[in-house]
Amino acid sequence: MPSERPFATHSQLIGEVSRAPRIPRDAIVALRAILHGDPPGVGKAHWELSRHFAHDGNQLRLARPDPSGELVPLLDELIDWRSAAEPAPEAEAAEPTVGVWTGRQGLVPWQRYIAPDIAANFGLEYVQNTWRTGMRAIADQNVMVLLAGILVPERPYPNEFLDDRHLRWFSQNQTKQESTHGRIISGEAGHQIHLFVRRGNKVNGKVNPFIYAGQPKFIRWEGEQPITVEWELPEAVPTSLWAELGVPG
Repeated sequence: MPSERPFATHSQLIGEVSRAPRIPRDAIVALRAILHGDPPGVGKAHWELSRHFAHDGNQLRLARPDPSGELVPLLDELIDWRSAAEPAPEAEAAEPTVGVWTGRQGLVPWQRYIAPDIAANFGLEYVQNTWRTGMRAIADQNVMVLLAGILVPERPYPNEFLDDRHLRWFSQNQTKQESTHGRIISGEAGHQIHLFVRRGNKVNGKVNPFIYAGQPKFIRWEGEQPITVEWELPEAVPTSLWAELGVPG
């Protein structure tokens, strides 16, 4: 019989792991890595916004201490049980075709995604420095991912919605219309544009996920370094998000 002591402080986490089918396999693998201080891999995204963990630099740690010292061995046992009880997933029939984004995990308009999830959707490992610029070109897939902060007061060029279908967006300061990124933005290079938006990096001390706004249509641009761009969204912003994203009423 396991001791009752870890249940006094971490009963909810233990309960979640016990109900294994509710947690993806890669998240279970990541949980063990987090508990032992190892690199957690893609499954870390599942725990990024969990109340059970807190950010410690680029790492995650238990939000509450485990004075009993028995929590990690108990969770290890539950993870082992999960691994033995659940059959390994079947291998994918084929690798994604180079040059085509397959959307294996899928992106749903107006749903929320943290950056590691976005990277995984395009088959990429999340490396923070390559995603924090707000523009991520994926050359071998002919894709450009835009991560746009909305109404960020400290930015000299704040992105903002003009109405529920149109967004005024500013490129990076060094971008010119004739540059490679400029040609991608205008549609000349034939890339898919995938737009994600959010208002503020944190909410209540937690990472604020991005909201997927679909593949916008380039309408017009002006200026250089940065370029001011108007995008038209494929779907109107739901009214439930207007206040959060600053959409004019």
